[in-house]
Amino acid sequence: MDIIQQQLGKNSYQIIVERELLSQAGSWARKILPAAGQVFILSNTTVWPLYGPKLAASLEAAGLKTTSFQIPDGEDFKSLATLAKVYDAMAEAELERQDSLWALGGGVVGDLGGLAAATYLRGINLVQVPTTLLAQVDSSVGGKVAVNHPLGKNLIGAFYQPSLVLADLCAFKTLPQREWRAGLAEIVKYGVLAGGEIWELFQTQLPAIAARDSEASRRLVTASIAIKTRVVAQDERESGLRMILNLGHTIGHGLEAATGYKAFRHGEAVAVGLAGIARLAVRRGIFPERLCREIAEILRELGLPTAVPTQLRRTGLAQEVLAHLHHDKKMQSGQLRVVLPVEKIGRVELGTAADSEFEAVVRELCGEGKA
Repeated sequence: MDIIQQQLGKNSYQIIVERELLSQAGSWARKILPAAGQVFILSNTTVWPLYGPKLAASLEAAGLKTTSFQIPDGEDFKSLATLAKVYDAMAEAELERQDSLWALGGGVVGDLGGLAAATYLRGINLVQVPTTLLAQVDSSVGGKVAVNHPLGKNLIGAFYQPSLVLADLCAFKTLPQREWRAGLAEIVKYGVLAGGEIWELFQTQLPAIAARDSEASRRLVTASIAIKTRVVAQDERESGLRMILNLGHTIGHGLEAATGYKAFRHGEAVAVGLAGIARLAVRRGIFPERLCREIAEILRELGLPTAVPTQLRRTGLAQEVLAHLHHDKKMQSGQLRVVLPVEKIGRVELGTAADSEFEAVVRELCGEGKA
């Protein structure tokens, strides 16, 4: 069992990484939430049949009353309309402030459920139970909760830390291949950010990673979470350093929004964004071309896109992506703040980028310019 501590003073909590954690949920609930009464489990219609009954049974065996609510599966439902339905279900369950919301699923469930917990009764306890690789290494940790808006991803949200994160590695057994690859994109991001063990694993165990080797998977998950918790501990509310975790996300979020959150999984869009931001750094002369190629080669070997796939290209897509960048949360005083790799793997810097710099790269990624 790996236990990683997110150090945030009174908001500190543990991230538990282990197999068969769902069957231990009740005992963890009693340790972390001794005053908890009712548990409201939020999931989706895909994940609930697989893992919901096991989670509920463990909690009920510990003497906790459970209520559940499922939302449809998909990024389309990470919306204010869905959030309103969750509030209705929470009200019908008559939740009180000592009760808790357990978010069982991927990033959509975790982000939406987190925002519901943050705002219902001005805040109830939140436990994240991520079932996708992407959610385990990224969205379940750090307290960023949100829903999307037609003008941009995660525009409506808050910072709200969970009381506990249970990352059950057994959930990978039922994870579709596309979702597995999407999670790997976020781990590649951590590798570019920090180098070290993650980058070494990608260089030496790429076939095992692609094949979901259990030990390689565990090491990637724990190493990624450790990186994120160190960054969040220094900058909980993303006022400075934490912005480095957005490496590749500026272009990625623009792609997601421009395609109506239907064409790309989040990790797929991040993969394209990573390839694009590395190109931008090469153009500036601050990052070696050979490392830009290495990043792209690793992404491709993992089955991830490094540009917009041909079947998704259309006239005007690049311009739509660029328009969405101006609604990005990282805009400041009219300029887009950006994270760039610098000199080597494991080093990045925060800066700003002009529209013209992004335009050239985005047009290339969308097949409208020289690749």
